[in-house]
Amino acid sequence: QTSLAIEDMLVAAKKDLTTKLTAESLELLLLNKWLKEKRKPTTDINWALAGDSGEILEKYTRYFKKKWSNEAAR
Repeated sequence: QTSLAIEDMLVAAKKDLTTKLTAESLELLLLNKWLKEKRKPTTDINWALAGDSGEILEKYTRYFKKKWSNEAAR
């Protein structure tokens, strides 16, 4: 799955000092894209469990709940 590959790439890139800042910027762009799409975190549980991208899902879940708290409670 494309999403899984992107998240795994970002996780790996954040571990390298030469790519960390760029990876963090790209991660923020990706999270904002998902927020605009109102993409529910539970939709992507499978990719988070399949790779090292669990930290991205946790961060996105916090952002999602903050922005869409009424919908997240459903």
